[in-house]
Amino acid sequence: MSIGTIKLSLIGIFILGVIVIISTVKLKTCPGIKKATDDQRRKGIGLIKTLWKNQIIISSMALALYLIAFMVNDKTDAMVLKIISLMSSAFIAVTAFYTVFSYNKFKKNFANLIEEIYK
Repeated sequence: MSIGTIKLSLIGIFILGVIVIISTVKLKTCPGIKKATDDQRRKGIGLIKTLWKNQIIISSMALALYLIAFMVNDKTDAMVLKIISLMSSAFIAVTAFYTVFSYNKFKKNFANLIEEIYK
């Protein structure tokens, strides 16, 4: 994988994390949460905050790796280049799957909470 591809992939992971956060912002004020009891409301907002925390950590790591990859130039040692490439590629692969997994888990738990509220 070339450094240019790695940089674009890291920016993609950063944007994916931001999109996940933005897509869940309006859930804090959804009608189901407003109708819920205090305990259910805390549980729902806790689910949202946990998802946000994970995505913020992932996005900040992607940004840090992007900045490291940005400093690479033609004079960089080949071994350092391979290490950065391998580290970034592994991060991209793991993060993409983890982001999708955590978002789907969040959606399932949030749907169960809303179902519990409307019982």
